[in-house]
Amino acid sequence: MALSGAAMSAGSCGGGAGGEGGSGTGAGTGVGTGGPLPPAPVCNTTGMGSVTTQAPELFLALTDQGDEAWLGSPAVADLDGDGENEVIVPRDEVLVVWGADGQVKWRFKTNVGRIWSSPVVADFRGDQKLEVAIAARDTLFMLDADGNLLSGFPVTWEDEMRSLAAADVDGDG
Repeated sequence: MALSGAAMSAGSCGGGAGGEGGSGTGAGTGVGTGGPLPPAPVCNTTGMGSVTTQAPELFLALTDQGDEAWLGSPAVADLDGDGENEVIVPRDEVLVVWGADGQVKWRFKTNVGRIWSSPVVADFRGDQKLEVAIAARDTLFMLDADGNLLSGFPVTWEDEMRSLAAADVDGDG
């Protein structure tokens, strides 16, 4: 998996970081390097409906052995609260978490089969800490920010859970 400037630049037309055609420099932070951020997207098109854009720049390549991913999409969140995002990726029956430096921080193997869904990251327990939920075959797992299985999990339900979503359905925070 590779992260490029085009894929990692946040912002949108009409108010993204750096503004339209801005310098793209942040407040001393960059994507994993502490350097400048990529320029914000440009929304003004030419008369032909296109605009010249900056070529993508490879920031780092995330590598891991085997367990290829081809189903769930990655999630990005600051799991450990250190101010730097982690990249959370389902790969076959393993959830792999990379730090901003491209090093694997932890791996969790389900031992029940392929993780079909993308990981869902949220404060599920109301403790001001992020947890990660994943589904593999008929089993739902909830992990803490260090990849440890939380009490009450895993939970078995119907086979082939293919997606997960989270919301405060009852509005209790």
